[in-house]
Amino acid sequence: APTNLSLTATNVSITASFTKSSNNGGSAITGYQLTCTNTSSTLSSSATGTTSPITLGDLTGGATYSCAVQAQNAVGSSLSSAASSVTTLPAVAADAPTNLSLTATNVSITASFTASSNNGGSPITGYKLTCTNTSSTLSSAATGTTSPIKLSGLTGGATYSCAVQAQNAGGSSLSSAASSVTTLPATVPDEPTVLSYTTTTTQINFVFKAPSNNGGATITGYRLTCTPTSSKVSTSVTGTTSPITLGGLVAGATYTCYLQAQNSVGFSSSQAINSIHLLP
Repeated sequence: APTNLSLTATNVSITASFTKSSNNGGSAITGYQLTCTNTSSTLSSSATGTTSPITLGDLTGGATYSCAVQAQNAVGSSLSSAASSVTTLPAVAADAPTNLSLTATNVSITASFTASSNNGGSPITGYKLTCTNTSSTLSSAATGTTSPIKLSGLTGGATYSCAVQAQNAGGSSLSSAASSVTTLPATVPDEPTVLSYTTTTTQINFVFKAPSNNGGATITGYRLTCTPTSSKVSTSVTGTTSPITLGGLVAGATYTCYLQAQNSVGFSSSQAINSIHLLP
C-alpha cells in the first residue's frame, strides 16, 4: 500500500499527496486510486492518477471526508493506505466583476464587464445586472452567464445607475463599481409596410405588416387616412392590428391613402398610396 498520505482541501476538492508503494508485487504499478467518503452521507468519490498528488473534485463544501489511496497493477488493487480525514472549506462569494461599461438605447442598457478573477472556490453560475432609475429609485435586473448583459423595458430619457454582481454557490458577490448612463428618449415608430389593398363601392381595406422598430415605445394602434382627389376632405379610421377597413366612401371616386403607426410619442411618417379607385 502507499504510505504517508497527506490531504489538503478547498471548498470543492481534496488533493492527496503520498509516498508510492515500495513493492510493486512483481508487476509494474499502472496507477493509484484516491477514494474519499463523506463521513455524514457515506457517499464515496474516486479519482485516479499515475503519481502523487491526485486531486478529487466536485465535493461538498463544509463536509468532512475520510480518504485513502490504493496502488494498482496487473493483478489488482493494493491494500488501502492508512486513512486520513479532512474538512472541505465552505463556498464563499466570488470577487466582484470589474471594468463595467454601459451603452444605452431609448429602452435598454447593455453592460459589458470583466468577469470575476476569483470565483470563491465555486464555479460562477452567472452574473446579475441591476439598474436603478435615479429619479424614481425603481430598480430592474437582468441575468446572464457572461458579458455583455442587456436589460430592456426601461424608460426613455431617464438616467440609470447600474452595477453587476457574480453569483456562485456561496451567494452573490459584492457589486462592481457603479456606472451611470442616460437612456435615449422614445421617438415615433417606423411606418408600417402595406402588403395589399382591396376596394368595394364604398370601402378600402388595407392589409399591412407592423414596423420592426417601434421607436422605443409600444405601438398602440394604426391610422388609415384617405382623401378623394375631388373634394380633398379626408376620412380616417383607426385599429390595433391588420387589416384596417375604411368605409363610407364615395362610389367610383379616386383616393390617396396614408397608413401610420402610433405610439406614445405620436404617429409615424407614411408614404402616399395614390390612385386607389373605388368600384362604381
